[in-house]
Amino acid sequence: MPNNYKALIVFVVIILLFVLDIKSSLVLTFATLCFLLFLEPKLVRFFMNPGFLIFAVVALGIPMLLSFSLKDLQGNLLVLSRGILITLLIYLYTKNFTSSSTYKKIKRFLPNELISLISVSSGTITVIQEKTFKEFSRIKSEKRSPFGHIVNFFYTFAKLSETISITSDKLNSQKIIVLTGKIHEGKTTFAAKIAKAASEAGIKVGGILAKAEINNGERVAYYAEDIKTRQTKKLITKENVKEYYDRFRACFFLKDGMEFALKCLSSEYLQDTDAIIIDEIGAMELEDRGYSKQLSTLLNSTIPIIILVIREQFIEDICQKYNITSTETVRVGENPETVVKIIKNNLK
Repeated sequence: MPNNYKALIVFVVIILLFVLDIKSSLVLTFATLCFLLFLEPKLVRFFMNPGFLIFAVVALGIPMLLSFSLKDLQGNLLVLSRGILITLLIYLYTKNFTSSSTYKKIKRFLPNELISLISVSSGTITVIQEKTFKEFSRIKSEKRSPFGHIVNFFYTFAKLSETISITSDKLNSQKIIVLTGKIHEGKTTFAAKIAKAASEAGIKVGGILAKAEINNGERVAYYAEDIKTRQTKKLITKENVKEYYDRFRACFFLKDGMEFALKCLSSEYLQDTDAIIIDEIGAMELEDRGYSKQLSTLLNSTIPIIILVIREQFIEDICQKYNITSTETVRVGENPETVVKIIKNNLK
């Protein structure tokens, strides 16, 4: 079931909770939660987390100590249930929002400033999810007294607030550099020189290069090179093969090579880098193939510098599709030290 349908169900239920009596509302809430947890099983770990359970006990227990009655208990349960459902509604609406078909249809009518804000918000939400589950898992593994769990629970949210602020600043300051040139003009060679010069300058560089295998003057295959480790794997062949990851025109993308390249471009693998190079972005990414998912994720990450190798004819379409509103363009043949200087200036 698509997320927008799930969110619509939750929205209708929330409206009903404010209309129905307490007993009917509690039954409806319980049924809705069970239905949503069946559709989104990974959310079960959130509700079974010690931090959330302690919060629920405190939210229900303190009012009960002050004024004990069954009606008060039902009322407190209803308030807590409404809060949980509203949280789920926000989760379902924001989950993968920027890559949804709905957003792709409406973004052409939005001003660039709003698109940038949505991009920053989407990236921040991803960090919140990662940090929250990480901290809750840590709380769960630690042996503490109930009071210690409560203190740690609120301390976690204090740290999360600081993380959100830092993440938002980093997302706003992300620098996009486009390396461009014509087909077979030497874009990959130029990108390799920049990676080498940047590494020698003490900059942590990651990403991939697509290096060609040339036979009798013809490019017959391409190898993906991990810039961090210099490890390579065959990515593309023009020979007919039975098993492949994807096919684009005369090129067969090999399964092992593509999986290797996607790993090299994962945000987890690149989280300690200052700058990444993606060689290259083009027609496949315009069709939501190739490195499209990795590109979207990295553009919403806290990595300071992203260098995209793009042919001249694709720059405008790529920037429009992936909400890239500000870039610095560098042509093949310029001094690699010029790019290194740009990177250094944006890392200060």
